[in-house]
Formats: sequence, C-alpha cells, structure tokens
Amino acid sequence: MKLWSVQKKEVVYYVSRDGVFQPDFSKSKYLNGIPNLQPLYYFLLEVFNRRSRLDVEVPGLIFCFAGIENQRVYEIQDIDGFTQLIQSRRAVVKDLWNYFKLDNRVILELDYENLDQTFDPILIDINDFQFIMPPIDLRVKNYQKSDVNRILNNIRSGIVEPAPLPSGIIQAHAPYIARENITNVFTLFDLI
Repeated sequence: MKLWSVQKKEVVYYVSRDGVFQPDFSKSKYLNGIPNLQPLYYFLLEVFNRRSRLDVEVPGLIFCFAGIENQRVYEIQDIDGFTQLIQSRRAVVKDLWNYFKLDNRVILELDYENLDQTFDPILIDINDFQFIMPPIDLRVKNYQKSDVNRILNNIRSGIVEPAPLPSGIIQAHAPYIARENITNVFTLFDLI
C-alpha cells in the first residue's frame, strides 16, 4: 500500500545511514512538549501493537496519509495527486501543515508491500482524529460527546466508517520507515 508522510529531513538521513527509522514515542520532542496528547498516542500504539502481525512491539508510529472517497480508502498514486488532495482539503489540514512548515520537513512517498499481511495501519478519518485530540472540543460542527467512544471503539476494532464531518483524508500508521519503503522524497509545498 502506498502511503504519504511528512517527516523531518533527518528521518531520511537516519534511513540512509541505518537502513531504517524506528520512531519512539518516549523520545518524541513533539509528545514531550504536549503531554496531554500522550494518552491518545499511546492508546494508538497499544492498539497497533495488539493488532500487528510483527514479531516485536514497536515503540512509536509513523503518521501517514491516504485518501477516502465514498467510504472507500484509496492510495494516492503520485505527488500531483497528493498535492491536489491536500490543497483541496486545506481547511482541514491548515493548522497541521503550518506546523510542518516550522520544521525542516519533506514529503515521503512510501510503499509498504503486503501491508495487510504484516500490520494494520489503523485507518481513521483525519477529522475524527483531530476531534479526539485533547482537549476535546464538543462545539466542533457535526460531532457529539458520544462520538468520542464511537471513534475509540472503531480504532480498537479496526473499523473504518464515515466521519460525522468527512475530510477526504485518511490518517494511517506505519511501524517504521525502511530504505525499501521510500519511493520518493519531495519538498514540502505551501498551501494555496
């Protein structure tokens, strides 16, 4: 399965030097800087490790993107398609993209062959994920308090269902980035 991820340039360096980059939530400057996100991220990690068919538990996850249209998750085939999706959903990703622009980041085109035989990428609509990020704001359009448990239960069960406010973007999760997973590296573009 082809996935897209925005990573610091140093991740590409680690992969070229070591052959693989393995994230570790306990060492994440992002998570250590925003401790109220830790329970959600570690929940995702626990579910990922429980549902994974890897031989070992991983200490962190790579956050990636795919598309969703008419309740069908699809691979974004090339950088033009990825750019078009992100630009067309800029209202959804604007804050996240502005955060990416603060660091020295690149877009990685990733390919995980036989993904379904090795790990479950825990697919979730990016709006659902943003809704359950603390502090949960119950004033968000189309969402209700009951959606918190529904989303968490869907994550636990591996269910992908339409978000109350569909974004068109799926967040997926991978356990690592190995040399053979990187198809291309692209400059981070501006939202227009």
